[in-house]
Amino acid sequence: MTKDFNHPQIVASYDQHIRQLIPGYETMHQQVKAILKATMPDHAQILIIGCGTGHELRELLNVNHTWHFTAIDVSENMLDQARKNIAPLNENSRVQFVLGDASVLAASAKFHSILVLLVAHFIEFTAKLPFFQILNQHCLRQAILLTYDLMQMAQPALWQALPYLCQSNGLSQKQTDTMMTRLPQDFFLVNEQEYCDILQQAGFNETYCFSQALTYQGFIAKNFD
Repeated sequence: MTKDFNHPQIVASYDQHIRQLIPGYETMHQQVKAILKATMPDHAQILIIGCGTGHELRELLNVNHTWHFTAIDVSENMLDQARKNIAPLNENSRVQFVLGDASVLAASAKFHSILVLLVAHFIEFTAKLPFFQILNQHCLRQAILLTYDLMQMAQPALWQALPYLCQSNGLSQKQTDTMMTRLPQDFFLVNEQEYCDILQQAGFNETYCFSQALTYQGFIAKNFD
């Protein structure tokens, strides 16, 4: 069963644990930030799906002080923590927090960029296409979608290396043993071709990988319109 991301203990330890759990976590966020700096106009509207404790939101608020963000999460406790984490920036007027999933967004809500980082791998296979179709409906013309997920890799060496990399980031062997055991239970993994096919069917094109750390990959795509 997938973790309960609304559990107070998980929320409290999330920022530290995810850096140990996800290879290249900080590098991925640096790349996302650089891509947005290179592609987003002033006054861009940016949607963050699964904003968690607000790590990327806090970073992006400092990149361009004209950008506006909609930060959405299904966990009320995660949203509360995100509010606390950005409070010192005094930028609340540029952020709208939304409790729920993408289906609760108003039909009129349109965005220059949508970030879906470490989210889609939790979505069941049959729900992935409808999920991305909903996101495509909220894209402005030539909007950019950025994703980062655990992927289905055919190369055994990448899976064998994953626990060792996580241990070098601070996880114990017991924790990585548990992690590897739970992978089939917690995630719904597709390979790169399947992922790109889903995005294309959902209305995105020009899809390519912008980042990879062992079994994790990040993709960038544009909508057709």
